[in-house]
Amino acid sequence: AAAKTLLDFTPDGTGNLIPLDDFLDIVTRLVIVFGLAFELPLLLVMLNFTGILSGRRLLGWWRVMVLCITIFSAVATP
Repeated sequence: AAAKTLLDFTPDGTGNLIPLDDFLDIVTRLVIVFGLAFELPLLLVMLNFTGILSGRRLLGWWRVMVLCITIFSAVATP
């Protein structure tokens, strides 16, 4: 669905020629990146429940987390 939406931005009178390997690469990257993004909060909650990470420690790391998320987003963006 994401690739179809991106292909809909093609101007009238032109066409898209996308090699299958490039298409699969983009779709695979999107699935992996969004999968990791949705699982990270669950991992943090489970670490908090087990007592490995406390809420205070996570609150103290918010600046580092924002920086890491920004860098991850810049690298993972296709």
